[in-house]
Amino acid sequence: MSVMCDKFTDKPAVAKFRWAWGEEGNCSLEYQALLNQTARNLKRQIFFAPLALGEPMLQRSERQALIAAKLAAESEASEVAERSAKLYVVNTELRQELERRMTERRELEAQLRDMSLKLDDITQARDRYARESGVLAEELSKAELLLQSAPATHLEEQWAETMRELDKARARIAELEGIVTD
Repeated sequence: MSVMCDKFTDKPAVAKFRWAWGEEGNCSLEYQALLNQTARNLKRQIFFAPLALGEPMLQRSERQALIAAKLAAESEASEVAERSAKLYVVNTELRQELERRMTERRELEAQLRDMSLKLDDITQARDRYARESGVLAEELSKAELLLQSAPATHLEEQWAETMRELDKARARIAELEGIVTD
């Protein structure tokens, strides 16, 4: 939007003028020449200032509104920058917490794998001890039957040997049963 001359309204203004007594306005090249001639005839002083091309002169109220809008935008930008900085700090803390928790998770998964392997080993040992206990219990019952059916004429030494083996078998059974129940 271009500024038009005050006198010749069909011509664009190229300068702003101001009389010594305060009157001011916009003028085209033709009106500027006429104003200079009038100032010489009146023996008064007139001042001219070129207008920026394509840029209309702003009124005081318009300048104040633009300055207020600029200050409001700067204030809002400052608030946004502060919130952004706070969010960056929170985001950094959350990333660190996530990394810490992921490390904990990996450690717990490794511990779980180790425990599963130990559980498998313990289960296999328990099953093996249960089988051994069953075999020993069977041998013990056979030995008890042999002792009950043995003739009284056997030597005392054989009887003592068998009793020792029987005591060992009972101890081993008790040991295995303790392991199986644990």
